Amino acid sequence: MNLLIQKLNEVNIDCRIATLLFETFDVLLGHDKLGTLVIQSSTLFVDALNMKLLDTEWDVRDAAQSCDMKIMFALNNNLPLLVFEHINDTEPYVRASALNVLKDMMKNKAGWNFIQKNQLAQSIAKNLPRLLRDDEAIVRRATLDAVICLVTNRSCQGMAMEGQGSESQDALNPAIVEALMCDADSDVVIRTCRLLESLWQLHLHEREQRKRSKSQTPSEQHEEQSFFYVAEGDKWIIEATNNIERLVRSEVLRIMEGILEQYPHDVQIKSGKRFLEDEIDQDTKFLEALSTIDLQKLKQTVNPEHLYQEAFDINPRMMTQSIEPNDPEKDDVNMLDCY
Repeated sequence: MNLLIQKLNEVNIDCRIATLLFETFDVLLGHDKLGTLVIQSSTLFVDALNMKLLDTEWDVRDAAQSCDMKIMFALNNNLPLLVFEHINDTEPYVRASALNVLKDMMKNKAGWNFIQKNQLAQSIAKNLPRLLRDDEAIVRRATLDAVICLVTNRSCQGMAMEGQGSESQDALNPAIVEALMCDADSDVVIRTCRLLESLWQLHLHEREQRKRSKSQTPSEQHEEQSFFYVAEGDKWIIEATNNIERLVRSEVLRIMEGILEQYPHDVQIKSGKRFLEDEIDQDTKFLEALSTIDLQKLKQTVNPEHLYQEAFDINPRMMTQSIEPNDPEKDDVNMLDCY
């Protein structure tokens, strides 16, 4: 064990060797008997890991924070705290890896309890909006995944959410949502649609909470506008149905079907009749707009089979006709040059 740690402490080891060493530690940690030796040497290992997190080579730093250590070992030795510091690393791959570790922590019950215990949720939420503007798509994707986890866990209180006209780099606002929905990377757009879906679910949750709350007057409840509508989530979900990317349309189809399934047919909009109270007219209009979309037609556009249909539909006449011009004077004299 000491030899492995000594090797890990060497200054000049490359990413490949570092990755092999981390994988070896992970295998040993999962062993019934040898795992005890790893735990006994945990202090030395954490010190060595911390040094690799500060390595001058970005791929070594990336390997260090991407190592798949058993969750309880990582939590007991506060390894996530070391990794979280690298969401501002100069190398985009390292930033993305740190954010992915953060996402995995939030999806794990023990990991989420660790975040709550160390009061990290608000600090994390505060730092994420700026990373949505990162130059690298891989970082924007990882950041969106982390933001979605926070919203899903109802723990985005530390995240600044501002309205129209806001140009703050440290806040989630309509401008950044628009930029993400128009992103050149389709995976970013897909994740932004998922963020809007999670904001919609948060809106429904908060609406129910306000209904049950007796501390607010009706006028105070009416004045509070959900960030889903502030960010124009209703507009972007509908516009995404016309996205040129099939996978984006497929994702927004899933989202719309999920939203509509939450409302039984007997309470949906028919002939313009309102089914909810005045304070949630925006929900009514949104559901009205969704109900006008032909989901069956949209399903056809996301089916990948039609993309290959032309290749399968071979015209025998076209394949057997001669490439020689029938009438050289009338037919294209350059026909042979095309073959």
